[in-house]
Amino acid sequence: MNKNDKEFYFGIKSSIVSEGVFERFPLQIPAVGKHYWREDGCHCKMLLVGESNYFRGVSEEESVFNNSELWYKGKDVPLIPSRKEKVVKNWKGYRTFTKVYNITDRVLGENGIYSLGGQQEFAFYNYYLRPAGGSRKFVPDTLDKVVAGEALTEIISMNKPEPKLITLEPNLVIFLSKKAYDDFHWYQDYNQIPFDSDRIMFTCHPAAWHHWNTYGAKTFEDLIRKHWIK
Repeated sequence: MNKNDKEFYFGIKSSIVSEGVFERFPLQIPAVGKHYWREDGCHCKMLLVGESNYFRGVSEEESVFNNSELWYKGKDVPLIPSRKEKVVKNWKGYRTFTKVYNITDRVLGENGIYSLGGQQEFAFYNYYLRPAGGSRKFVPDTLDKVVAGEALTEIISMNKPEPKLITLEPNLVIFLSKKAYDDFHWYQDYNQIPFDSDRIMFTCHPAAWHHWNTYGAKTFEDLIRKHWIK
């Protein structure tokens, strides 16, 4: 078992999803790169957190994603159509996240660090488990916020003693979404869980091209230079 096996995440429970978050949504486990943990110690373990996936042209017969109660609690309901499995997997290769990979690769190179490239140097997943619709304007409800908060809290603190002392515990978490960051902060406050501002940070989503080009890219680059590179 390794950090990209869905069974690695099957211990993450939820007050809402009775069978466990990733037992219900195994395709949405974080994608963990081969160099997430660097034996040469040149960078720490970093988890990047996006916002949500998008289902375009998906009918109610194919998925109940428009109904949060059914999405998280429904029995024998259609969740992720087979033709959309690549959409929800967290290995992202399209231009939105290429902007992020280009920055991480450049910063590594400028510090004389060999990179496997792209997502191989960190872990990534989208915060909200329920996909947005085709409008790209996802408005999470309370169920979305609670399940997402429960999942990330466990991912951050995860320490599996077996086999082979596999752990995920990131040293650094950077949200690529102010909305997701705020909702995680809300979840932590609501449950009186200390929010570690020295470990958990954010910038805007790279798809918000104006904000990303104005300040988001620079913010992200500054964060990884200061907190990721050793």
